[in-house]
Amino acid sequence: MSTRLTGGFQIAVDSVALSADGRYGLLGGIPDDDPVIPGPGLQLWNLQAEQKMASFREHRGGPRSSAFSPDGRYVVTGDHDGELRLWDVTCARLVRRLGGRWFGRHRKGVNDVAFSPDGRHLLSAGDDDTVRLWDVSTGSEVRRLVGSTEGYSVWRGRWQMSGVLTVALSPDGCHALSGGCDGTIRRWDVETGKEKHRFRLGQAEDLLFASDGRRALACSVARRLEPPKVQIHQLDLEKNIHEGSSVYNAESSQCLVKLLSGGQRVLVCDGDVIDLVDVESEKRILRLGAQQGSLTSVAVSADGRVALTAGCDNTVWLHQLPDKSSPSARAKTRTKGDPAANAGSLEFHCHCCGKEGEPLHASEKVKVVLTTPETFAGMLVRCQCCENLFCRECCQREIGGGASILDRCPQCAGPLGSV
Repeated sequence: MSTRLTGGFQIAVDSVALSADGRYGLLGGIPDDDPVIPGPGLQLWNLQAEQKMASFREHRGGPRSSAFSPDGRYVVTGDHDGELRLWDVTCARLVRRLGGRWFGRHRKGVNDVAFSPDGRHLLSAGDDDTVRLWDVSTGSEVRRLVGSTEGYSVWRGRWQMSGVLTVALSPDGCHALSGGCDGTIRRWDVETGKEKHRFRLGQAEDLLFASDGRRALACSVARRLEPPKVQIHQLDLEKNIHEGSSVYNAESSQCLVKLLSGGQRVLVCDGDVIDLVDVESEKRILRLGAQQGSLTSVAVSADGRVALTAGCDNTVWLHQLPDKSSPSARAKTRTKGDPAANAGSLEFHCHCCGKEGEPLHASEKVKVVLTTPETFAGMLVRCQCCENLFCRECCQREIGGGASILDRCPQCAGPLGSV
């Protein structure tokens, strides 16, 4: 299910962030609700109540990246001018500037920020080709790493000549990964600040450590291919080897990607379309709908159940994602004894009740009027908006005379049709 949160921004929302439990969201852009104090701002939202809690107007260069602390009490934001700020969510106030106002900060914009698992340290990636480790309690810089060399590519819809684009910290906080504009992924020893290994896999859009810290996933977009391909690379950090595969053919070279918890699924924001893709099967699980204009930022909660997307249409949408085991995500291969197994058929289930059935194909009617309860029994229809499957019992509407019609999706009210 998708819900529109707000349209209260003058131009595109630059950044979104989610707390670990998915209860709170931070939106960064130029809001239009206060003409007296113009300029970049942040909005803190209670996502369960779908209400704005507070607004901040402190960023001179405009918010560009943001992240919540693991306990959800603090949120850090990085702006286009290279400044990092720590905010207290409970009282909606600025706690401190990391690195000071002028000389200790990044010399250029901050592309990504990530807290350590214990919340005591923070890692930031900047356009100045550096990765910096910060002490959250004091705001001082602990260590500086050179995370990229000169490159040339697209990042979040804009051309860049250099910069570190994304960072991640291991579960024990001892190692870090950084992805640069030069097409390298670098593994760092956080304690010594030394580079341990360098993978050359192309421009990384997102990085995710496995729970044991010995493996990681990197998601990249091969923009020079036609069509552009979303690729997942599995990194063995002990043996320094990797293998990758393409999981999605994109239509836009400026698509955004976000790995979900566990690395089994990836959220792909392709132009104005949002698809949830299963990494192992390389199949699309569902389409969450579309926003007007290209998407500018995406965030996913730690449990992978909630996502926020922001677009050039000045809106932010809240999406509820299905579990890996939910009816809409289940698709199991038939047994070898099944005649349909040779054709590679799958078993499909209703998104609401989990009832198994066969999808209604285009050779049958797209708009189905049921004259008797047995008509099209066992068939599943697909929503043309969210693309989930539903059985007749969950989406039929009585029209009198003992007849029913399947006309609207019970989840998003979109039109129903065939596969």
